[in-house]
Amino acid sequence: MIFWNPDRKFRVLWCMDQLMKNLFKSFPGLMAVWLLLAPAGWAQRTSAAIVQAAPAPLSKAEAAKFLDDFSHSFVPGGDFCLRFDLTHYLRRSDVETHYAGVAWCTWGGQGAVARFRVVATPADKSAKPVAWEWLLINGPKPQVWVLGPGDTAAHELPPEKWREPLFAGLIYTPFDLLMPFLYWPNTYDGAQRTAMGSGVDLYTMKAPEAEKANGVAAVKLTIVRDPPALQRAEQLDGKGALVRRFDLNEFAQVQDEWMIKSADLMNLVTRDYDRFTVMRAAMKLKLAPAIFDPAKLATPAPEPPAAAWAGM
Repeated sequence: MIFWNPDRKFRVLWCMDQLMKNLFKSFPGLMAVWLLLAPAGWAQRTSAAIVQAAPAPLSKAEAAKFLDDFSHSFVPGGDFCLRFDLTHYLRRSDVETHYAGVAWCTWGGQGAVARFRVVATPADKSAKPVAWEWLLINGPKPQVWVLGPGDTAAHELPPEKWREPLFAGLIYTPFDLLMPFLYWPNTYDGAQRTAMGSGVDLYTMKAPEAEKANGVAAVKLTIVRDPPALQRAEQLDGKGALVRRFDLNEFAQVQDEWMIKSADLMNLVTRDYDRFTVMRAAMKLKLAPAIFDPAKLATPAPEPPAAAWAGM
């Protein structure tokens, strides 16, 4: 698959088909859903595969099962942690704002759960870094908890606040990280084959009335069929115009597993975008349940030992 980003030329992402079968299928919340919904279909194909016809569309029952299985899949091998860089890019500007973070990921009773810390380093080097702690509980009944700078206890963020940026200077919102639209009513729009030969299935997720009031009418999903992997999510406003687009860019192998390395979220109105890049990963962990207790967000979560981390 060829992807375009405002700050670089066209890039072709390649990987052998047999290795792609070992890709992770999902990952908790932004962390939670999209990070490890690895796009196996992005492997470069032979010229013969490129000209193949689109795969046969799924039946109504098959399409419903495929989406349900996809929404409830999880990374094999246990819990994991990530160190990441979150960069905000302004359109037609060389200004880049970087934030460092750590994510702890597990599986809860109704879906994926992710706790993550984002740290901003002030321009004034004499000032202390500013940090936010977030807890996202994914699933049909999602929850969001936040511990902001200076807070002594976390508070639950109501759904009407999920459309606001995580903090000033970002595009990402809790809504973008939770991807609650995976559980909305939907229609199956058929199957296609990408330019590089991957078979994909298309869905339109229909927003409930509460989300329509927030300016979201629908979200269009493109999901690689074999193995299931999110390729793109596009948000449409009430007039049918695209307003936000999430794309997975790069993947890498870490500790014998394939996972997403980079993903972009673009505001299609301003053309500004955020890039999430995984720097290091610690896989196959058993994390303490207390890490994911909202009442303990003020207690720093322990990071895995140095030997557990692998570079990307």
